[in-house]
Amino acid sequence: MKLKYLILAIIVLTSIGVTSAAFLPEEGTFAFMEVENYTLHDINFTVPTDFKLNDSGDDFLIFKNGKDKLNITVIKDGKIKEVNSTKKVKATDTMLGSQEGYLVDRNGTYTFSYFDGDYLVTIKSKDMHLMIGVMGKD
Repeated sequence: MKLKYLILAIIVLTSIGVTSAAFLPEEGTFAFMEVENYTLHDINFTVPTDFKLNDSGDDFLIFKNGKDKLNITVIKDGKIKEVNSTKKVKATDTMLGSQEGYLVDRNGTYTFSYFDGDYLVTIKSKDMHLMIGVMGKD
C-alpha cells in the first residue's frame, strides 16, 4: 500500500516538473535573470548583470560579457541611414519585439535603430533576443 502512494507521489511530482518546465521562457526575456537598469536621455534600458559596463558617455553605453558586446546609443535628432557607403548592407523596416524600427544584419551582428520621441536609439549586438530584452519591448 505504501509503495502505491510512493509511486503515485513520484508520478505527480514528475508531472508537475515536466509541465512547469514546458512553460519556462527559453530566450528573449530577462524574467529569470538578474538585471540592472540604465538610463540615457530619460530612456530606460535593462541589461543582464552578466554584461559589465565597459565604457559610457552622455550618449552611449558599451557592455561586455566575455567576447560578446552590447552597444547602446541615444542621439537627439538623429537620422537612420538606409544604405551604408558600400551599398551592400540595407536597413530593413521591421518590428523587433513590439518596437518598430530598422534592422541591419552584418554577418551576424545586428544593429536595430528606432525613434523614441526626438531621440534615435541604436542597439548593436550579436544576440537579437538580448536586444529585445534590453529595450524592454517584449
